[in-house]
Amino acid sequence: MQAPSDVITKDIMHQMETLGFLLLSNIPGFSEEEIFKWQKWFFSLPSDVKDKLIMNHFNHPDSPNHYRGLAPFIDNDISHKEFLEVGLDLSKVSPLEQQLPLHEPTPWPSHPETPLFKSFMTRHYDFMLQLGIKVMRHIAVGLGKPEGFFDSWFEKDTLSTLRIIHYMPRSAQVVRMDQLSGEELKMITPIHSDSGFLTLLTTYDYHGLQVDLGSGTFRSIRPVPATLVVNLGDMFSRMTGYRLKATKHRVLDIGIERYSSPFFLEPHYLARIPTDLLTGEYQSVGDVSGEGHIYGDWLIDKIRSYGEYKHFKVTKPLARELLKQE
Repeated sequence: MQAPSDVITKDIMHQMETLGFLLLSNIPGFSEEEIFKWQKWFFSLPSDVKDKLIMNHFNHPDSPNHYRGLAPFIDNDISHKEFLEVGLDLSKVSPLEQQLPLHEPTPWPSHPETPLFKSFMTRHYDFMLQLGIKVMRHIAVGLGKPEGFFDSWFEKDTLSTLRIIHYMPRSAQVVRMDQLSGEELKMITPIHSDSGFLTLLTTYDYHGLQVDLGSGTFRSIRPVPATLVVNLGDMFSRMTGYRLKATKHRVLDIGIERYSSPFFLEPHYLARIPTDLLTGEYQSVGDVSGEGHIYGDWLIDKIRSYGEYKHFKVTKPLARELLKQE
């Protein structure tokens, strides 16, 4: 395996320490055209086909899924979008982690072309996972750790999510918006920072993404073809003593239909998050035990702060409850 380039590592660390965002270009094997094609195909499916994929906590009590599946447009929600959440194939998840929340089979639409769609999405998920691990190796080296320091968190049982998003302009009147303020009506994703570790975002050629440079001053991220926008999440920033930044960002309503596809790189549910990452004598994160947060339990508490998951239901024991029984 080729060691991370010193030049690339320094550039990544500089961007993550100062802004928390960077652009990743010239990625071998990355096909922006193909993901865009399948994303548009999915969201153009008839409503009665897509509705069968809606997650339980969106007023679909018959749905067995709570974390994988479709989130529809919601009345008076400042996150004006619908999106599909795709997770790791459940057959690749260990029996222990399958006992915990969040790991679920991804539901797929009933359609003749679904086998091709599923095949692509599965391949793309694996591609983005490996790309995220490569970026984490650069960050590990930049933090003075061994190159593979973070690998064990992501190589098995990862909670990583591939999301495809469809936005509609407010002018389309897809849902009621009578309870929103004038400022809220300007946005289709409100100001927030991501939850976990890394986000690798495909924006295609759409404008609208803005990052907070500090004190509420926002800067637009210019879309670049075949380029990923990479940013840090809250947990990773906190874990580094805020040396790395989890920058707040938002998406504006640009008046036209819009698409994007983030990949959220997340560790496995039972990953122990160290409180002393930069000072501890670990050779890998696999050495951390009996201290800090259990990642999956923390993530459930975190996602409930987002509007789309405020009614999220936990139907399996949390790790802290399961481990207490042993």
